[in-house]
Amino acid sequence: MHMADALLSPEVAVSMYAASAVAAGVSIAQIRKQEQSLDKKLVENKMPTMAVMSALVFAGQMINYTIPGTGSSGHMCGGMLLTALLGPFAGFLSMIVVLGIQCLFFADGGLMALGANIWNMAFYGCFVGYYLIYRPVMRGNGSNRKKISLASILGCIITLQLGAFSVVLETTLSGITELPFSVFVTIMQPIHLAIGLVEGLITSAVLLFIYESRPELIQDIQLEDDKKQRLSFKGVIFVLVAVVIVVGGGLSLYASSNPDGLEWSIAKMGVELADQQTAVQEATAFLPDYENTSLSGILGSAMVAAAAAVLCIISAGSKKTVRRQKQDRSLNRAENAKNEFKSIDELTTMSSPIHNLPPLVKLLATVAYIACVMSFNKYNILGLFPMVLIPLVFYLMSHISPGLCFYKLRIVMPLVCAVGIVNPFIDRTIVTYIGSIGISGGVISMLTLMMKGVFSLMMSFLLVATTPVEEICRALRQLHCPKMISSLFLLTFRYISVLLEEVAIMTTAYHLRAPRQKGIDFKAWGSFLGQLILRSMDRADAIYNSMQIRGFNGEFYYAKRSKKVKQ
Repeated sequence: MHMADALLSPEVAVSMYAASAVAAGVSIAQIRKQEQSLDKKLVENKMPTMAVMSALVFAGQMINYTIPGTGSSGHMCGGMLLTALLGPFAGFLSMIVVLGIQCLFFADGGLMALGANIWNMAFYGCFVGYYLIYRPVMRGNGSNRKKISLASILGCIITLQLGAFSVVLETTLSGITELPFSVFVTIMQPIHLAIGLVEGLITSAVLLFIYESRPELIQDIQLEDDKKQRLSFKGVIFVLVAVVIVVGGGLSLYASSNPDGLEWSIAKMGVELADQQTAVQEATAFLPDYENTSLSGILGSAMVAAAAAVLCIISAGSKKTVRRQKQDRSLNRAENAKNEFKSIDELTTMSSPIHNLPPLVKLLATVAYIACVMSFNKYNILGLFPMVLIPLVFYLMSHISPGLCFYKLRIVMPLVCAVGIVNPFIDRTIVTYIGSIGISGGVISMLTLMMKGVFSLMMSFLLVATTPVEEICRALRQLHCPKMISSLFLLTFRYISVLLEEVAIMTTAYHLRAPRQKGIDFKAWGSFLGQLILRSMDRADAIYNSMQIRGFNGEFYYAKRSKKVKQ
């Protein structure tokens, strides 16, 4: 049901973009609001669930199933499935990711028609399907299995009918094709009734598997006291990832070659549409019409999973930051900085598969990843994009939120991203177009440099957050790094905490002497920094003297820290 640009007038296309944008904005706002009342475990599980389910919907949409006796085929939309597991707001944003990547990188659906496709395939399934069908059914009486099956089938049939009717209405209002409303609607609605029924059965099967494995993942489910959880959360995620690989990389090869419901309906009326792609799609679609089906399925699913995970962080992570700032409002900035630095050290005491890896392995993996990222050509932005999957998977395995990385490095990130900011002024050669706007090589290389910096910082932070600095230094010594460098690295890392403590003490003392003054007066900055240097030097000298008294001879004997599980 992906509409082509040839069906829509610019006025209708802009209107549908605006409607979809409003729905997306409301969804982001509601996700941030809901996060405050959600259980901590549910919040932590949301990102991997959103990523893997978005990938599953992308892979599922690649399989067109034949509608017997019609010569047509159909594929699932996925809005009801995502909504049943993520809620309507996160489900809608996930559908935007799926449809956006299909449009840009696989030329599936027109770019001008993307707003209409989001509305037709996502809005009805996620909002109408949830509030008018799924939630009332799930909150009624009866066994959970029957309610899941009924809500899935009814929801998919009705919302697909609404989506198909919207396609007819948008096409008629555009008035640029010879498609009579009455004839078009009588052909579109019945064929999508059959397609909706098959999608309902598929959705029901997936939800019943999740209900039997981890029922708490399903929205509005009435949990039974004696219900056993057959799989862990990670087990469910791994099974779904395996299904994505099998469906996208294997079963997609056997998809029906018959036209889908919309294409079949238009052909039935004897109308031919020109297959046009915008300049943007011609530049970005590296596998148009899913050339090399297996590669398209696996690569597209990976891209959707990564984009959905990033979108989840963006939509939910910033609210977490605001809450932290509100909680720390009584403390001054220097005290906050000292506590944040110490909290990084506390992360290393957690227990996870990544934490338990040998420090040398983690150090080599980090260096190898950064070297690999930096080796990409400055114009190869599409090839670099999938590299974000590696740190995201490692963050998931280490039980550390990627949002925490962005929060801790919020000052460094802009500086890293600013590295390539002059490139657009140096390299002005036009390499692609977005509509009539030319995109220079400098803009692409700037974005590539930013991505390289962000990916490298994510991997570096993960190393520091999962490995005590003493163990990193021990790994450096195992690589025959000069003793002076490893010792300097350790002492510098520890000196930062000493420096922050002195800043916190001096800032507190300053505010006690000038309680009505906001911040430190500009005129006092010179003496403040001078006193800070002197105090920190005295502190460092006292620490060094203590080390010598204890027999320090220039060699650190790194002792392993015991790990504890952080609840």
